[in-house]
Amino acid sequence: MPIRVGGPLLGDGHGRFRIQIVGNSGSGKSTVGHWLAARLNIPFIPLDEVFWRPGWKETPKEEFCAKVTDIMQTHQDGWIIDGDYPGSLEGLVSGAATDIIWLDPPLALYFPRVVFRTILRLFSLAPPCSPGCREVWPECVTRKGILWWCLTNHSVVRKRYSERVREWGVENEGKLRRLGGWGSELRAWQREVTVAVSCIKSRPGTLRVHDRAEQMFRLTRSFTPLRGPFNSSAPIRRQTGTSHPRFNSMGSSTKHTRSPR
Repeated sequence: MPIRVGGPLLGDGHGRFRIQIVGNSGSGKSTVGHWLAARLNIPFIPLDEVFWRPGWKETPKEEFCAKVTDIMQTHQDGWIIDGDYPGSLEGLVSGAATDIIWLDPPLALYFPRVVFRTILRLFSLAPPCSPGCREVWPECVTRKGILWWCLTNHSVVRKRYSERVREWGVENEGKLRRLGGWGSELRAWQREVTVAVSCIKSRPGTLRVHDRAEQMFRLTRSFTPLRGPFNSSAPIRRQTGTSHPRFNSMGSSTKHTRSPR
């Protein structure tokens, strides 16, 4: 029976997910893409590997569009595509996607990661952007390099997708979801995805699992240990019973029963 996740992921209503992950270089697209692919059991395709040929040679626009179209048709049961390339694809991927995830962390958070990754690639300690495309010194620190691109493209990407959020945002019943901040939004969304996927696996006959997933997610959050204000290493456990004593403003003890979830 068709399955749809109505919370953290939309899908097409028939159990298929075509997800595009967008954001600036170094914002975490590959990490999130691999994480999603492992949970949804669908392929992860970085557009950089499709566009860049060995020696940093670009693929012509027509050929690039044809390759991307062929990839999407080959994986009709679902895919996760990393990247946008608006100048070449002109919305080809975003138009076919059921979900668009925009990773928008602060530049101060992810730029150090880009620097570290570039250093690793210089010494062949990390895989290149695309096979045969190695980082070369000192070009990587010039205006042709990834570091300059990352710095100057941050505001460009943010402006582009801020405009699209107003039109395609999930708040407006669209398919574009922004995950910003210093990581808390992304982690919360990942928890929701994990719970929703576990519901699908445990109840394969369910048409819509959003209500059940949301209920389970709230339940797991309600038992998350809190930390004391003066001692962050000492967790404060929440009571797990069906009732607990509380005191009203007059000092008398009253008992409140936890409502069933």
